Amino acid sequence: MKKRTFLKRFLIIIVSLLFLISAYTMLSGAERQIEILTELNFLNYRITIGLINIVIALSLWSKKTRYMGVFLGTAYLGGAIASELSIGDAGLVPGLTMLLLWVIQKIQSQTTALIKSEIPAPMRSE
Repeated sequence: MKKRTFLKRFLIIIVSLLFLISAYTMLSGAERQIEILTELNFLNYRITIGLINIVIALSLWSKKTRYMGVFLGTAYLGGAIASELSIGDAGLVPGLTMLLLWVIQKIQSQTTALIKSEIPAPMRSE
């Protein structure tokens, strides 16, 4: 159980950092990011995309919002993969990030199931 918790936290840190780095490059106006957004005709949405990255990264930290973070992250990364494929890139980084999100979700659901199975059933009085 401790190994799963450590792995889950480690993956959450990695994925959150990837989203925060992406947000930083979007909001700071990094040259390469501007080129990509211009090529995709998304330059007008640069700030919105950066804020979405921050929301996804922060939502992964709370147990209550992690499901929503994984859902939003999967939707966002699906769009990122499609966008990268449309300009001839492989979509490898968003694809691997999405895979890590799914691993986080799987570990989360297994941990929750283990905790629920360890709780004894209440005594029934007749």
